[in-house]
Amino acid sequence: RNTSNVVIKRAKEPVVTTTTTDFHCSYSPTATTTTETSTTSKTTTTATSTTTKTTTTTSTTTAAAGTTTAPGFSLSCEKTELEVGESVDVAILNWDNDICLLNPTMSGDSIALTPYHTPHFTVTGVKAGVSMVIVRSSSGVEKTITFTVKERQSAKKPGDANCDGLVDMSDAVLIMQAIANPNKYGVNGSDPSHITSVGWTNADVDGNGLTVGDALIIQEFLLGVRTTLGSAE
Repeated sequence: RNTSNVVIKRAKEPVVTTTTTDFHCSYSPTATTTTETSTTSKTTTTATSTTTKTTTTTSTTTAAAGTTTAPGFSLSCEKTELEVGESVDVAILNWDNDICLLNPTMSGDSIALTPYHTPHFTVTGVKAGVSMVIVRSSSGVEKTITFTVKERQSAKKPGDANCDGLVDMSDAVLIMQAIANPNKYGVNGSDPSHITSVGWTNADVDGNGLTVGDALIIQEFLLGVRTTLGSAE
């Protein structure tokens, strides 16, 4: 038998390399989720605070508007000091329908009121004194104006009994009325056209006190029988 040197070599066993990857160090889903939740909670809290503030502001604005939308009525006139025979117009401002149905009233007898025409009326001084005009609404709101009436401060003019700046037949008539019915046409008479203290002085043309003789002198002057007013002629 042929014998030869045979060398049998064992094949090398494959080397298996195992690679282990540690995922625990780089992946933290729990931590990320917690951060996002915290942010969401903060945003929600801020939105709630803003909503509450807006609501408060709106409520305050509404209350302020309600206070200024219903002004009450008022009375207005050019002046409150009048002379006898002088008139002034009184206006009602911010009036409403219930006020226009009411007539103004007054206390005192030194003024007279014309018929009421919405939204104004006229006050006329009739004698020296102090009087008050009152306007009251159906809801109970009341406004007043006080008027002071003084005698007409005209220059003395003999014969001008009614103080209109002229001497005419109306002066003679007023003298007769004041003498015949002093309660109505005297210095403190009730009629708006009564003679005043200044008119009384003017009417006494002869200086002997007011009598029917003064009315006669005025008539003679108007007819041309006299050239002056007085007792000399």
